[in-house]
Amino acid sequence: MQIPISAKAREMLRLTLTPGVGPVLSRRLIEHFGGIERMLRAAPADFQRVEGIGPRLAPKVASGLRESERLADREIELCERAGVRLIAFGEPAYPPLLAESRDAPPVLYVRGDPAAMTRGYTVGIVGSRHCTAYGIEQAERFAAFLASSGLVIVSGGARGIDSASHRAALRANGTTVAVVGCGLSHCYPPENAELFQQMCEAGGAVVSELPMETAPTADNFPARNRIISALSLGVLVIDAN
Repeated sequence: MQIPISAKAREMLRLTLTPGVGPVLSRRLIEHFGGIERMLRAAPADFQRVEGIGPRLAPKVASGLRESERLADREIELCERAGVRLIAFGEPAYPPLLAESRDAPPVLYVRGDPAAMTRGYTVGIVGSRHCTAYGIEQAERFAAFLASSGLVIVSGGARGIDSASHRAALRANGTTVAVVGCGLSHCYPPENAELFQQMCEAGGAVVSELPMETAPTADNFPARNRIISALSLGVLVIDAN
């Protein structure tokens, strides 16, 4: 399914695909140049004056931005094949709670309905992958009650507490969003493929800040936790061990 990609999302995607440029530095670059279009036209020497770059990193950033145009074309093709939307920072569909974060992602990859992140009140429920039966019981109890009361359940799509929360929200005919620690070309954990599909069909979403083919490595998961927190008005932690 082909989904239109806005010009702004394409530009922000180029920042995401530039090596060494994370969310914080992306915002500094845009603020320094007064907009992403001016930044993309800047000379290599201009990047030296941006806080956190300097003379050693500036040529690499400039080179990475040039290369990012080709990479962005390929990334957009992957998104279109998979039916994934790109939501850029600053666009109306970008979650306002997340936008307030200092390290908000320049672009979000979304499978399902992007409005699930902004539809009413949101609450995070997270916890251990290696949880107890009691932890599962409590995750299901809270998720079902909150979802049936109209709150959107946000979690990480992982085994254990996360999956229990998503499933309970669905059983309560609620909306639930998973923020995952890999690109959306992957399904992790693989046994949750059907669960993620059910979430999207029920008006929820699976979300990532990572390029489509990014593998689910351990380093990715702490960073995705900040997105779960920033999307939520509050976070309930169950069986944290």
